[in-house]
Amino acid sequence: EEKVELQTTLGQLPQQILEELILLMKERNVNMSQEGDEIEVDLDAFDDETLWELDRRAKAFLKKEPESQKRVCIINICFKSLY
Repeated sequence: EEKVELQTTLGQLPQQILEELILLMKERNVNMSQEGDEIEVDLDAFDDETLWELDRRAKAFLKKEPESQKRVCIINICFKSLY
């Protein structure tokens, strides 16, 4: 359930912030698959520490940014099924 929530939160981030989190993901899991602008992320492949760090950073950004300043992300991230 928390991973599904994280997936939703990541999908709400603007491109710049998402790119920063993608760098963190790549540092901690080099097996991420990327084809062009599309990145496949398997949240099950990350340890709890990384997942909590991603969640903390994503929520901190969403909390401080006014709704009018949030932008739609251009990078596509495909999450493996978490259900």
